[in-house]
Amino acid sequence: MRDTTMMHPASRRFWRGRAVCRARGLSPRGVRRVSSFDYPDIIRYAYNIRGELTNAVADVDADYRYSYAYDDIGNRLWSLENTNYAVYAANELNQYTLISNFCVGISQSETFEPQYDDDGNQTLIKTETGIWNVQYNGENRPIYWSNGATNIVMAFDRMGRRVKYVEMNGAVTNSNKAFTYDKYVCVANSDTRINDVSNSMTYIWNPIEPVATRPLTFANFHVPLLLYYIYDGRKNVSCTVNDKNITMQAYKYAPYGGFYNWNVGGQDYPDAQIYGFSSECYDIMIDLIYHNYRHYDQHTGRWCGRDGLDELVGNKNLFCYVKNSPLIMYDYLGLSYGRYYTCKVEEMCDAILSVGPFDALTAIYLASEAKSVASKVKGKNGKTLRGEHNGPQDAFRHCYWSCRMVQELGKDQAKEIGDNHERCDFGQPQDERDMDEHNNAQGRAVKQGEDCQSHCLNLLEDGSLQTKLPKRRKTQ
Repeated sequence: MRDTTMMHPASRRFWRGRAVCRARGLSPRGVRRVSSFDYPDIIRYAYNIRGELTNAVADVDADYRYSYAYDDIGNRLWSLENTNYAVYAANELNQYTLISNFCVGISQSETFEPQYDDDGNQTLIKTETGIWNVQYNGENRPIYWSNGATNIVMAFDRMGRRVKYVEMNGAVTNSNKAFTYDKYVCVANSDTRINDVSNSMTYIWNPIEPVATRPLTFANFHVPLLLYYIYDGRKNVSCTVNDKNITMQAYKYAPYGGFYNWNVGGQDYPDAQIYGFSSECYDIMIDLIYHNYRHYDQHTGRWCGRDGLDELVGNKNLFCYVKNSPLIMYDYLGLSYGRYYTCKVEEMCDAILSVGPFDALTAIYLASEAKSVASKVKGKNGKTLRGEHNGPQDAFRHCYWSCRMVQELGKDQAKEIGDNHERCDFGQPQDERDMDEHNNAQGRAVKQGEDCQSHCLNLLEDGSLQTKLPKRRKTQ
C-alpha cells in the first residue's frame, strides 16, 4: 500500500450540500451555510497494488474520511464516505445492479437498483436531485431525462457535442440553453428564452496546452461579470477570482469528484459557472458531470455508459472511471483516461477532435481494409508485395488508405486524419514520416470514379510511390 499527501488550503467560507445519510460530495442545490474553515489541511491517500484509490483521510478535518474496496476487475465492493456506508453488487457486464446505503450509527438504510438498456446505457440513475429516467438516441446520447414533473431535453450535433439543453417543470420552461464550441471545448452558452446577445456567457480556455482542457476565464456581460479560473494539479477548478483578486467561488472535492464543500461568496452564480471537477461541465439539475461523450456519476465513481475507446483497445471494465485512480489520472472527453495513453488511444482522441467520431471510426475501418488489401494484392510480377515496413507493401497501404478516405470522407478529412496518424508515431524517424506522407498524398490524388487498387498499383509501377528510404549519412 502506498501513501501520498496533498496540501489543500481551505481558508474561505464554504457551503455544504444537503444530505440524507450522505456526508459529503453532494449537490449544491439546497445548500446550507456552515462555519468557515480558517486552516490548511493535509489529505493522505492510499492505494492498492493495482493503483486504485482505497483511502483519503484529512489530518485536520475529521469529516473528510473516504475508504473504498474493489473486486479484481475494478467494480466497487463497498465504500465508506464519512458516515455513509454503501455496498455494491455488479453483474457479468460490470454494471451495478444493486446499491445499498447504510448510515453509520443510525438505523437507516436504502437500496437502489440501476437499470440499463441493451447498449449498456444506464436508464435509471439516482443522484442527490432524485431518480432520473433517461432515454438515449441511436448514438447513445442521453436526449430525454425525467424526474416527476421535471423534464430535460438535450440535443447533440454530428460530432456528439451537446448543443441544446431545455429544462421544464410541467409546462414552465426554466432553462433553454444553446452551446457554441471550438472543437470540443464550449466557448459560449446562452439562454435562448431571452432575446439578448448580452445574455451569452463566454469561456476562454488555457491556450498554452496542446489540447485545451482547462478553462481560463468566464464572462457574463448580462451581469456584468468577469471571472478567472484557478485550478489545482488534478485539473479541478478550485476557485474563481474577479479582476480585483477577490474570491467569488471556491470548491473542495471528494476523491471521486463530488462537491465536499461549495462556496459562492455571497454571489449566486452556480448555474452560470458550470465548470468544476476535472474542469468538466457540472449539470446542476441532474447532479452529474458532463464529459462531452458521456455523463459521469461522481457518487458511484462510474460512467453512465460504456467507454467506447476502452472497448476499442480491449479493456474489460467499460464503466470504470480512470482505473479507479482519480487523484493520478483524468479523463479525456469521456473517452479515455489521461496521462497514460497508448498511441492508439491518443491518435483516436486527436482524430475525433479533428473530424468527429463518425469519420474517425470510418477511418479505422478503412485502415483495416487497406492492410488486408495490401497483404493480398499482386504486383506486375504476379507476386504479392513485400516490404510490410518501409517497402512496396507499406507504400501501397498508405496510398490505398488515403485514396479510400478521399472516396468516403473527402480530401480535406483524409489529409487531416493521415497527418494526425503520422504525428502520433512519436518514435518514427523524420525520413520515414516524410515517405509515408508522400505516399499518403499520392493516394489523395485519385480521380473521381477511379479504383483505388488500380490507382495505387499504377503509381507503384511507375515509381511515383516511394518505397525506399534515402541513405542516411553516417555520423562521425
